[in-house]
Amino acid sequence: MNRSVNPTLTEIVRYCREENTFGALLLCGEWGSGKTHLLDVDLPDALGESYVILRISLFGEESLDGIRRKVQQAFEDRQRELCPPGSVPSGSRPAPQAAGRRLILAFDDLERTSLSQVELLGCINEYCENLHIKTIIVANEEKIENRSASGAVSTDSRKKEYLVYSEMKEKLIERTVRLQMDDAAVIQNIISQYRSESSEYLLFLQESRESLISLLRDCELHNIRSLRCGLQDFERVFLWCREERIPEDDIRRYFSSFVLFTMLAKNGKISRSSLYGYGLNRLQQKYRGHYEERCMPDCLKDSIMTGDWNEARIREQLRKARDFQRSLAQPENRLRVMNLPELDDDTVNEGWLPYLTMAFDGVLAPSEYIHLLRHLLTARKYGFSWPSQAKKKAGALSREDMNRLAAGLEQSFEQICRTGEMPANSSEPLEEEELRLCTDAELALYKRVLRCMDHRELVFHASRSQLLAACRNGDENSLYQCRRCVIRRFDPELVQAIADCYASLPDNRSRIAFADLIGKIVSDSRKSHFDKEEEPARTDTPSEGIPDLIRFLQETGRKETQAGHPMAAMAAACFAELLENPSGRTGGRN
Repeated sequence: MNRSVNPTLTEIVRYCREENTFGALLLCGEWGSGKTHLLDVDLPDALGESYVILRISLFGEESLDGIRRKVQQAFEDRQRELCPPGSVPSGSRPAPQAAGRRLILAFDDLERTSLSQVELLGCINEYCENLHIKTIIVANEEKIENRSASGAVSTDSRKKEYLVYSEMKEKLIERTVRLQMDDAAVIQNIISQYRSESSEYLLFLQESRESLISLLRDCELHNIRSLRCGLQDFERVFLWCREERIPEDDIRRYFSSFVLFTMLAKNGKISRSSLYGYGLNRLQQKYRGHYEERCMPDCLKDSIMTGDWNEARIREQLRKARDFQRSLAQPENRLRVMNLPELDDDTVNEGWLPYLTMAFDGVLAPSEYIHLLRHLLTARKYGFSWPSQAKKKAGALSREDMNRLAAGLEQSFEQICRTGEMPANSSEPLEEEELRLCTDAELALYKRVLRCMDHRELVFHASRSQLLAACRNGDENSLYQCRRCVIRRFDPELVQAIADCYASLPDNRSRIAFADLIGKIVSDSRKSHFDKEEEPARTDTPSEGIPDLIRFLQETGRKETQAGHPMAAMAAACFAELLENPSGRTGGRN
């Protein structure tokens, strides 16, 4: 840090050098903002050798006696370090002077203990008021307030404790200083201290200095610890980008987006929707200029959130992004990523029909159909007519074209199901105002897009494929592996496969076991199908197709009765009954 102009450091130095001691100094700041570094590095350098600073971490402390022992031990250790051997008596009490130097006690992480804040301040007061030792208390007061507001005790008890804390603070604290960061100095300090075997990455960090300063200032993110984590983790991504021949400008976009996402994630400001992955965070809109969704595929987000660094998958996404960036020379691809007002006339005139054809053919990812819908809404709002005859009015497509878009979306989703990997969401969901502008056909397409972006859809599709293959195979082990399948819809093809499998089983024991398996799948599917995030307009349910299967079993039972096989008829009846009441069990099963 630039100590000559750091107002926080200047104020702390002034307090330490004052002859009188009327109370402690409270240094406030967010977690990870550099408070500890200021105490350990900047303050000793500024005060010089006439002072001794003992920083006492309160992190995880569970007793006041433990804190007192820690202070005593630190004081004795420092005295032995500074004085000649044998000249320091054991058990010497902390005093304003240590080995002829002025003593500064700094209690760090006030909010990170299980002790009452009131008890802590009372303990610290012994050193400050009674022993007249210069004392600095370091805390994130926002966390103290939050803890007081959400503790396990009653509301009245929390209010009373915080009131007592406020009174104790007023008595003990002489002055409060809030950490003020010199963003440029902080970034320069971090970069100069960064160690790496890659000279290329060190140069890259130096060249990225201004963008990091801008990120800190514009986004008001002051957690230096998480910033360091972002720089460290991106180093491997940088090296992979170089090996995959990613253009330099794109690497910088990756870098900015990656560091921002890391800082937000480390501060608990990133959530993952079970339906749409990370797509609802709206980071691109909120942090415009520093974050681009296309530069943060889910594999990179997962690496930050879970520590699962799948190098092969990340490299594959980097190559895809590189190839797509090169493809932007084609006007239809510029339509895929740019907003309509940003495009020129030649791009729209030359690229619209090829772009539309890509959508008809399922080339676009599901989330890209939202971008296409947004084009339609923007064109309609401003009275723009597409360079195509397939339109009724400005900004609109014909019913036939809307049907072709829906068919293309289904093809796109089928391709995703075959690969088993959902592509990153490249478009933000439509706003309420945009939804009100949608025609019925556009709204239906949008709802289907949301379903295709639902990560659970892949699970449903995989479950259906697994159960379908197992029924057609008829192998007992394959069927057993289906016990955790969850089915979105029992369609005619799947119902027929279940019926054929049942009919092919050799004995009643096998049929009852198969009935229990299908009953469990139906029951689990019904339980997991709907939740608070579920789209209310969905019409297909796990029960769809079950009546057809029940009718098949009833007909099977009649045939078995006519053939003189009453036990086989009973097995079919038990199966049908189980499908009508999946929470029950087939008769006679242990």
